[in-house]
Amino acid sequence: MGETPLERWKHACDAAYHSVRDAHFEQQSDVAIEEATRLLGLAHHLKGVACPKCGGEGYRVYPDTSTWRHGIGGQAITEDICDKCWGTGRTDKTGPDLRKLGRSCK
Repeated sequence: MGETPLERWKHACDAAYHSVRDAHFEQQSDVAIEEATRLLGLAHHLKGVACPKCGGEGYRVYPDTSTWRHGIGGQAITEDICDKCWGTGRTDKTGPDLRKLGRSCK
């Protein structure tokens, strides 16, 4: 039988705690932010509103440096704001479409 949502949440929180605890002191704050982002994504999944493109985290990995801009880009895997939910990580609420904002500023 699978985990209940509460058990899944507890295991994720425990894993986040251990990741931060075991990180070098200088890296603990960065690890804490990464773990908090993962927990936010899990919370969106548990609520049933996780963005399918970024998994509920609001950011995703793009295959090159052009990211959501779709311009000329170099060949490096790059993390940036999700171009489906625009940073919210949710399907029921989206942030402002940065492409449309960019056009309105020209």
